[in-house]
Amino acid sequence: MKYILFRPQIAQTMDYEPSLKINEQIIERIGNNLNSKSFKFIGINIDETTSWKCLIDHICKTISSVNYIVEKAKNVLPISCLMTLCQSHILYYTLSSDIL
Repeated sequence: MKYILFRPQIAQTMDYEPSLKINEQIIERIGNNLNSKSFKFIGINIDETTSWKCLIDHICKTISSVNYIVEKAKNVLPISCLMTLCQSHILYYTLSSDIL
């Protein structure tokens, strides 16, 4: 279980770090200077400043990996297969929940 405190991008980090517990179990906070920087909610990576940086970085990595695959396969597969390959990889990596 984790929690997030939303704040403006220009705000400084907090001097006081709230500690949340449920049944004596400490709840981990998500934040830029912490272990978990963002979380995925309904397919979108959200961070404490609600910027799009996490999502944009994730999409750039996905497109880069798809470009590499297409480059290697372009002389072997027909264009229709390459298009299907691109669409399936981008959809899979964009919706996968294990990437933060």
